[in-house]
Amino acid sequence: MKQLNKNVGVTTVTLYYINTGMFDGIKSVAPTLNPDKVAQKIITAIEHQRFFLSMPWSVGFVRFFRWVLPT
Repeated sequence: MKQLNKNVGVTTVTLYYINTGMFDGIKSVAPTLNPDKVAQKIITAIEHQRFFLSMPWSVGFVRFFRWVLPT
């Protein structure tokens, strides 16, 4: 796409459980995410051409440690 001069971007979104009913009854240390807030943050990330969006912010640590620590 870059060679064709197309303006295409990618935003990778890594999320936690979203309160959509699909995860009812989940036992977790963190509360489930609000779907409206998640949708708004994803739209904002795309508009600002962010490469990564992690929600909650602590999910970003998992991605970081997967890169740093050996398999």
